[in-house]
Amino acid sequence: IHNDIKPDNILITDELKPVLVDMGVSCSDLFRCEIDNTELDCCHSKGPYLYLSPETIENKGYYFKESDVWSLGMTFFVTASSKYPFDFTRNVGFKDAAIIIKNNEPYQLNSDNELLNTIVNRCLDKNIMTRITLNEISEMLK
Repeated sequence: IHNDIKPDNILITDELKPVLVDMGVSCSDLFRCEIDNTELDCCHSKGPYLYLSPETIENKGYYFKESDVWSLGMTFFVTASSKYPFDFTRNVGFKDAAIIIKNNEPYQLNSDNELLNTIVNRCLDKNIMTRITLNEISEMLK
């Protein structure tokens, strides 16, 4: 449960292994919640607004695994393309970013790496029930 996945919080070691840092907004208030008749682990805290998942923006809760997958997809998209998967203006504030994320579909990553495209685009599935899981990502990378 990190709750603040973004490029600034991922360091790369000399061995080229990513390390997630800055646990300042990690979830400390974990609870069970339900969406579409499925119980999930949720959290009340929120990370950086440009990387917030649609369900978090809509105050449906922070589904820690699923919402972190969204933030991971945002991070991959930004680092692979040098832009966001939404049409954010240069200094977009929280309210405008929330409206854009809520009302628009993210752009699809279209890099030269098909595996990366598939993972990122599935991370950015706005439907929490069909969004790729960490286990699925792990299996795809084997």
